[in-house]
Amino acid sequence: MQSLFKRIEYLAPTSNLLWAIYLGAGFGMLATSGLKAMPTYRTSVVVPSVYRQPFSKSQSSWGRDALLQQGIRLSPEDRLISKGSGIATIICNHGSYVFKKRNYTQVSSFCQAQRVAPVQALPGSQDSSIPYLLQPRITMVRGLDVMVRWNPVAGVRGYQIWLLRQRDRRLLWGTQVENDANTILPQELGLVPGEAYRLVIEADNGSSSQLEPSNALLQFSLLPPGEVQELELDLSEIRALRTQPISALSLVILEAAALEQRGLIAEAIALLEQQERQQQSLEGQLQLGRLTSLQGLNQQAQLHFHQAALLAQAAGDNEAGLQAQTGAKLASRMAEASF
Repeated sequence: MQSLFKRIEYLAPTSNLLWAIYLGAGFGMLATSGLKAMPTYRTSVVVPSVYRQPFSKSQSSWGRDALLQQGIRLSPEDRLISKGSGIATIICNHGSYVFKKRNYTQVSSFCQAQRVAPVQALPGSQDSSIPYLLQPRITMVRGLDVMVRWNPVAGVRGYQIWLLRQRDRRLLWGTQVENDANTILPQELGLVPGEAYRLVIEADNGSSSQLEPSNALLQFSLLPPGEVQELELDLSEIRALRTQPISALSLVILEAAALEQRGLIAEAIALLEQQERQQQSLEGQLQLGRLTSLQGLNQQAQLHFHQAALLAQAAGDNEAGLQAQTGAKLASRMAEASF
């Protein structure tokens, strides 16, 4: 195995963009300079009863409480409060936030102070002739069964998968996969929270995931046990809403937002993809477009945003249509950008 490891070369990216690395929950998140963010501060899913106390800049005061509605824009100065079992998903400029606080809370306090710094998009595009990594990339993971997925290359029958520790590129594990494009990391690996890891996929025709320009940045890390417990409590509270008149899609979007809030972006994408395979939805396609763009899967992001635009047009939703068009344009620019 060590002799095979010699073939794995570290491809350090170079950039003509200004990059900032933000260390969030044990892994690097990226933000670009000079690119406009997608539309921000809006509601996605709202389960009664969450109330909005709008802020009037002209009068410098808050107005009366009003029941929060789905799909509206919020001001950073607005205040929200959850009464009873109310819960809402707020789309901030750097991700989803599950709001369920029982006291008045200003939108800016959680949309601008989340533990993961602002993320816009990762530049670059994917070449279908290489086994580029699909999952996990730029994400936290939890549990013992970590799914690994990559692009299936036409004509390739076998792949070699390597797991490396990011800080010293130490080889921790390797396996071969035949006639498939996914596998599961063995439980006995003993991944450590706070440690960053990276996967390399090599095809039997000599192509490698390392040929993707952003490959060296596609790391993942294990969510600490304490945060896993907190997440499970959040998910239990969301799943308890099944007794209320709420759609399956709304529950999935709430769960995906809770996962994303903990940095579990890959798991959030997988959950939304499973739901969207059953029936495509405007909100689901918007969320998938946003999340895949954060992971540098810009061609996938464009497809999701284009589909969202079509669904918005069919529904006569101009606001969502604008969000989809803005997202598609950003993903297109990032696909054409290079390191």
